[in-house]
Amino acid sequence: MSVALANNPEMAAAEARVARMEAKVPQAKALPDPMAMVSLGNMAQTAAGRVTAMSGLQQKLPLPGKLGAKARMAEEEVTAARAMRDAKALGIASMVRSTYWDLYLAEQTARVLTSSRNLIGSVQTAVEARLITNQANQADLLQVTTEAAKLDEQIILAKRDATVAKARLNTLMHRPQTAALPAARWQSSIGRLPAEPPLDDHPAMAQAAAKLRQFNAQLKLARLERFPDLTVGLQHGAVSNSGLSPVHNGQDQLYATLGVNIPLWQAPRKAAEEEARAGQRESEAGISATRDELSYQLSETRTRVETQKRLIELFDDRILADAKQAFEVSLAGYSSGKLPFVDLIERWRRWLGYEVQQSMNQAMLGKAVAAWWQAAGIPVTSNAN
Repeated sequence: MSVALANNPEMAAAEARVARMEAKVPQAKALPDPMAMVSLGNMAQTAAGRVTAMSGLQQKLPLPGKLGAKARMAEEEVTAARAMRDAKALGIASMVRSTYWDLYLAEQTARVLTSSRNLIGSVQTAVEARLITNQANQADLLQVTTEAAKLDEQIILAKRDATVAKARLNTLMHRPQTAALPAARWQSSIGRLPAEPPLDDHPAMAQAAAKLRQFNAQLKLARLERFPDLTVGLQHGAVSNSGLSPVHNGQDQLYATLGVNIPLWQAPRKAAEEEARAGQRESEAGISATRDELSYQLSETRTRVETQKRLIELFDDRILADAKQAFEVSLAGYSSGKLPFVDLIERWRRWLGYEVQQSMNQAMLGKAVAAWWQAAGIPVTSNAN
């Protein structure tokens, strides 16, 4: 799991997104750049002398609260990006777990089929023994060889599925698809789930809540935009000492300026407020929808886990043992001429089917547990299942 989370390109992209959002915070907090101005040309003639050049510096000062609202919006974007990263980690972890159980099912199916392929040899021996005494016919032997061929086909398909699952696991870990992997193993503790954590701790809920707070800040900013900002400046005029007036002294001019923008057009500002309010309603509905979906997923996946656990126990305690015993009794009965061949084959198929089904039950339990961990939103590093 740690290999997948450390190497998966999607996780790298999610981490880069967080870094990108973090870099926007100081930008939102910063004042606008000051403006420097220089004027040259045929300027005014004053009593002190002719103005030969003018220069100035202006700084816009947003209304108190505007920069704070912009910074809050940027900070909530960071929170949402972190929640998206955590949700991505949960999703990748779930895919790794689910694919692991695909591999387990394929390998176990191949193992069961191979074992049954060897077992069919004992059936063939019994049929051949009865052929010698004319107690069986050639059709029975052909049926056995046909069943063996079907098993060979299923083994090939199961090995194919195992190869595909390994390639998928390696892809999730950003490794070559043919890289070696250990065999998947059954874990007896797989169905032991902890208590469900609060839904509000889930990354999906955190992301939705951050979006709502972002729209809250956006509404505050939109309301503040109705009011003007202040612009302060300092101006300097260079005065020549060769003016025409007999009282000229060439003393430079220095003065301060103060200005405000006029928020004349209110229609776009009203639209900005309505946009923020609509975003609030959207986010609130999204929070409710996310909570409902997570609640359902937790209930549904826990039900699947408990159901698969009961099925596995049932197969272990009764069905597999009874099916095996029924086949062994049938094989002995067929060998002694007390049971027809069709019954022997039917009971062999039933036992094989139950063996494969048990592997499927175990894989489905593992997949249900993987889905539960994702729905619960528990950090990946806090569990080993």
